[in-house]
Amino acid sequence: MKALLAVALLACAHPASPVTAQSRAFVAEQLQGVPAPDRLGAHLPPGIQAAAVAAVLLPVGAHEPATFVGVKPWRGHPHRYVAIVCAGGAGPLSPGQPQCARAGDANAPLRVYLGVIALRNGVPVPIARGGPFDAATRWSDSGLPREPMAAEDDAGKPTGRPVRPDSIVGFDLTPRRIATGTFTFGVVTGWMESYSGGGAYFTGLNLFAIDGRRVRQIFAAPISAFSDVAGDWHSDRTRDHTITDAANTLVLSAHRRSGYNDLIVESASGCWKRVYRWSASARAYRTRGDTAPGGLSR
Repeated sequence: MKALLAVALLACAHPASPVTAQSRAFVAEQLQGVPAPDRLGAHLPPGIQAAAVAAVLLPVGAHEPATFVGVKPWRGHPHRYVAIVCAGGAGPLSPGQPQCARAGDANAPLRVYLGVIALRNGVPVPIARGGPFDAATRWSDSGLPREPMAAEDDAGKPTGRPVRPDSIVGFDLTPRRIATGTFTFGVVTGWMESYSGGGAYFTGLNLFAIDGRRVRQIFAAPISAFSDVAGDWHSDRTRDHTITDAANTLVLSAHRRSGYNDLIVESASGCWKRVYRWSASARAYRTRGDTAPGGLSR
């Protein structure tokens, strides 16, 4: 393809072709047909039954049945598993391929429940659980070249309001100890958009920690933004493309506040960063000036 590749330049310079891990995965899986890895634990560990996990995590009286159940070993925590149960939302992508995603029908809301479980005589027992979590994320001041359209007003400007993702993409089980005896696990969220001449894909990261017998959401931030928008056609049947592609990383700082390590979100190029500090009153991470961090479930 001889189409001209251009790149949108904002505060940071972004490459003119897909180079981040998130965009490469999107192109491979969505455009090239490469099978996606099991990021959310749909293939359950031996001896664990989906119905038993759903019975542990779904609250008594839940109206929607489980549409997705996922379990993965919690890295660094022997004999402990992180588990997710999604209720309502969209149906399976194809027979035998369930998903945890919102449906276009407003009457089928997606509810996401999370837990940490152990096995006792082969039966899942809860260590901690919580939900439903909406996994909403505020996209303003992300350092990324663009945000999902759901985070914009009619004029295309960021609203600053947290927006719910289209889907739960997978677990992030990077070991993180944010305080003495307190560890986190992450959930990656996704937004996908289709245009007449291209599309876009965005991801966010939510962190959770055990608080007594509850799983509490303590952090939410945008992580990546990728778009490929087609432009003018040429006589040789090639087409201009404007590509934006950028990603942030999460760094655990050595600096502590109220006994909790700061979290730093910074661009991969190192030209932008934000520091999140622990708020004892909110029992969650906030940036300076935040009074209601986007999407944090109480």
